[in-house]
Amino acid sequence: IGKCAFEENMDIVNVKLPDTITKIDYKAFSRCKNLETINFPDSLKTIDEYAFTTCHSLEEIELGNQIEKIGTCAFQLCISLSEITVPGTVKTVVNHAFHGCHNVNELLFEEGVTTIESGAAVNMYSIDRIVIPRSVTTIGDYAVGYAYYYPNYTRIDATIYGYRGTAAEAYAKNNSFTFVALDKEQTNPN
Repeated sequence: IGKCAFEENMDIVNVKLPDTITKIDYKAFSRCKNLETINFPDSLKTIDEYAFTTCHSLEEIELGNQIEKIGTCAFQLCISLSEITVPGTVKTVVNHAFHGCHNVNELLFEEGVTTIESGAAVNMYSIDRIVIPRSVTTIGDYAVGYAYYYPNYTRIDATIYGYRGTAAEAYAKNNSFTFVALDKEQTNPN
């Protein structure tokens, strides 16, 4: 789907994409404020910059199992989303990919994601639960759990779920977030 293909189209409410789509280009559905549902087929590999920015009515995103790239501000200000799962096929979650998704209360990164860049999910005011797998080795400054009010960042009262000795635990500790370890408890047979 080409650049700006449906930008600012207020008539679009529901979209059914064919399973041949591999890329949704720059601003393809940007500011389609009435868009409520769209499917992301497994053939999809790239969602480019600003592709769904300001799609205020978009209620859910279930990304396919082949997605590799989510561009900067791809889902910026999708304020009707309540949870987001980033598949492990996306190795790097870029800055501002999910900026301003105000009503998201759960953000889950699946095993396979390795990097969460600075500000990747800033201004999620309702965020309560952030799940970060072992595979994440790099988490940028203010990547998750922060609101930005120029010129300062403010920590949101969220809980980070992850594994002991990982980047998730270090990020939680360094930023004073509550950390809940997901490690399976080791039992002593004696």
